[in-house]
Amino acid sequence: MRRAGTVVAIAVGLPGPVWAQPILHGAVRDSTSTQPVAGVEITVDGRPAGITDSTGEYRIDLGGPGKYQVQFSRPRYRAVLKSKNYEIEVDANPTPALLDLTWPDLASLIAAQCRALDRAGLVAVLGSVSHPTTPIPPGTVATIGWSGQDGPAVGGMAIAVSDDGSFLACGVAGGQAVEVSAQVGRIAGPVRTIRTPLAGFVELEVALPDR
Repeated sequence: MRRAGTVVAIAVGLPGPVWAQPILHGAVRDSTSTQPVAGVEITVDGRPAGITDSTGEYRIDLGGPGKYQVQFSRPRYRAVLKSKNYEIEVDANPTPALLDLTWPDLASLIAAQCRALDRAGLVAVLGSVSHPTTPIPPGTVATIGWSGQDGPAVGGMAIAVSDDGSFLACGVAGGQAVEVSAQVGRIAGPVRTIRTPLAGFVELEVALPDR
């Protein structure tokens, strides 16, 4: 059972600091299913400070009294939600401060950004670009193309990739074979072919080209 502590939940931009404690802990849960969200990265004043575990929980030693900017973000999902930001101010009270938060479910985030999903036959592609050793360089794009069921190419797009490698393509044809690849300048990576669903969205990962 979690010990009680001072609750702090002050979004950046709201008036007034909150007095908290040198230890900050809590849990992150999905706003719809209430299931724990693992892998949420936490930074304090721009420096990596922790990550939520398989139960969605985290614990951070803030190091002492003072004001702190605390940021929560999910790798590979910054194309739909960059981060959640909080400002806290701590004193020397040794009692851990509790900060629980909910993370919007993926379907709602995508629907809010992809107005094209209101049209029948169109879906979204939430993807990530990765490479075992190379960071995602600026200017990386994801190219997406599709064709009719036995016909010539009928559509395509190029989407800018976020610095964490994520991208969101709205208005992709549903129920078709779609080819996706990452491109840096004129160099394209391996092409991945998937069949899109008839509605909603699909997730995939493509490789950054070797240079």
